[in-house]
Amino acid sequence: MNHEQQLQLQAYLDGELSDRESRKVTDLLASNEEARNLFSELQFTRTALVENEPEFKLPESREFFWSKIQREIRQTEAAPVPTAAGVSVFAWLQRYLMPVSVVAVLAVIGIFAMSKSQPTQTAYAFGEIEALNGDMDSITFRSEAERMTVIYLYDNKPEVGAEVTSDSSI
Repeated sequence: MNHEQQLQLQAYLDGELSDRESRKVTDLLASNEEARNLFSELQFTRTALVENEPEFKLPESREFFWSKIQREIRQTEAAPVPTAAGVSVFAWLQRYLMPVSVVAVLAVIGIFAMSKSQPTQTAYAFGEIEALNGDMDSITFRSEAERMTVIYLYDNKPEVGAEVTSDSSI
């Protein structure tokens, strides 16, 4: 039994088929044991659903219920739309000037706190600060695996008369 035949059985049970299709399903039920079993299971399921489905009843009649809804819709449509009142100066101050002033106060406090801190704390607060002499250069190596940083400082202008040697063993 294929899926199409199963759908035909459901439609037959619900009374949705034409006379010609109903005769085909009746013939199928007469000749196919699997179709009869499925049809009886569908009938049982339908009966169980119909008998056990709760019945909801409104405390008032259907017409009265819908008339209440219509009255609410009409009242909402007929109610005047409130117009926007002019914006008062106090409301403008509260909405825009207050948050801006809070940010300004926090900025002043932050700047004051940083200016009064010790120089080493300020350097840590701003991250790495590099202050090399104009005659010095640096090479930095960072190893994440070893969790260490090596900074090599060197003089980029050797003294006059100084001998520059190359160490080939490195």
